[in-house]
Amino acid sequence: MSPIQPNQSGSLPFARSTQSASQLQQSKGLTNSLSNSSLRRSTSSSKRGVKGQKVDTERDLIYTGTFIDGKLHDKGEVRTLSSNALLEQGTFRDGCLVNGSIYNPHTNAIISRGMYKDGKLHGHGILYYANGQKYCEGVFSNEKPHGKVVFYWESGKMMFNGTIIDDQLCDLCKYYNENGVLTKEVEYENGKERSIATYAMGRCTCKAFMQNGKREGPGQEWDLAGHLVFKGQYHDNLQYSGVYYSYSMRGMEVIGYVLTLKEGVPDPTVQIFATPNLEAMAIDESWRCVYVGGWSCINNNLNMIQKAGNGALYLPDGRILDGQWQSDRIPPETFATVYAPEVPERFPQRKKAWYVGNVWLDDSMSVLQPTLYYHGRGRFYFPDKSYFEGQWNRGVLESYSCIFWENGKVKYQGQIKQYDLNDPSCIHEYLPVGLVRYYPLSQNLIVEGQFDDHYNCINNPITLYRLDGSQICQQNADYSMEPDNYNVRYVNF
Repeated sequence: MSPIQPNQSGSLPFARSTQSASQLQQSKGLTNSLSNSSLRRSTSSSKRGVKGQKVDTERDLIYTGTFIDGKLHDKGEVRTLSSNALLEQGTFRDGCLVNGSIYNPHTNAIISRGMYKDGKLHGHGILYYANGQKYCEGVFSNEKPHGKVVFYWESGKMMFNGTIIDDQLCDLCKYYNENGVLTKEVEYENGKERSIATYAMGRCTCKAFMQNGKREGPGQEWDLAGHLVFKGQYHDNLQYSGVYYSYSMRGMEVIGYVLTLKEGVPDPTVQIFATPNLEAMAIDESWRCVYVGGWSCINNNLNMIQKAGNGALYLPDGRILDGQWQSDRIPPETFATVYAPEVPERFPQRKKAWYVGNVWLDDSMSVLQPTLYYHGRGRFYFPDKSYFEGQWNRGVLESYSCIFWENGKVKYQGQIKQYDLNDPSCIHEYLPVGLVRYYPLSQNLIVEGQFDDHYNCINNPITLYRLDGSQICQQNADYSMEPDNYNVRYVNF
């Protein structure tokens, strides 16, 4: 038999059993008429009646039990006279079965068991398949389920568990597949679906409100692994507004993709998160955001999202890689920008800076710990927009210019050193080192001395030169900050 399903009005079609209906009708009212029968009395009797048998040759029936006024009353049974096949057995009142069982005379299989009124199940009862397995158990009224009821598959596994009143499904009803596994929970109101929860492989896959047989209003969905994949509003059975999630694995990390839906259309910006917790089921504050920007998907499948267009990748050292993406990569010939913003809570000494040029990124094994190199031509900028140009090979600065002011004039002459951005004391990824010459914009002189990477300036003693290269003097600096609050003023004349 097929699973129990409501029709358009919300009522539940009800079949008594897979056994022959004619056999059931034959057993109804068997004790109602005994006009052509004779009574065989036993030797025992009581105030309540006479124990014995009655034979109805015309109807090929034999009645055994206690009789009052010629009708079965109390314990008794009805069989066929010719084959002695059991038809009814149990407690009778005024010739009618009120509590007991009805059998198929051809197979001897039980058809129903329970309480009866006027030959119909009324009260608690059970219906059976032809193979003897339960088909339906619950509360009946006039032969129909009326209250809590359970339907079963022929295998004996549960099919349906819920409430039926006046042919309509009511309250919370549960549906099961042929293996007895829960597939759906539906809450009914006035015979119509009010909310639904679907299940697959033992996990809930959807919870939503219903209207006219379709999902409408707030709801959620999960994939078969248990990850939250949608939370928002449904309209006309479709995801309409809210947040859509998809997931993938990379190495030993779970990657989560977050898209905002508006009127059924995904936003052009995706957020990508990652976590090393392989058992995480939903994106929360324990996940780290690794990308925000444009996206595309393979074969229009939102479960196969790639970085595309303009987007920013967030690195664990606080840097941000911003560029034009194609199929999850920044093409090697394309210039990208790598920002190193101030992150006081993690790197209290760091000052903002950025790089513009070619990069090489490898996040094939980890998006939480990707490998990023400056690779090719590029410029490195400081907070005052001064910069130097260089040539990098997989993160190694192989050649470089002097450091220029934003207007192109020389700022520092000397060597440049690379520092570890993960060092909390690091000010910049690149700084002058050793003996340097500094050309301040605000003064017509040159300051020479040993550069201190901790203070981002030249240490005492300093040597002052005129712009023509002639020495003025050697002295200790009278330090103060320039108006930009980044560069140092060494002398006040």
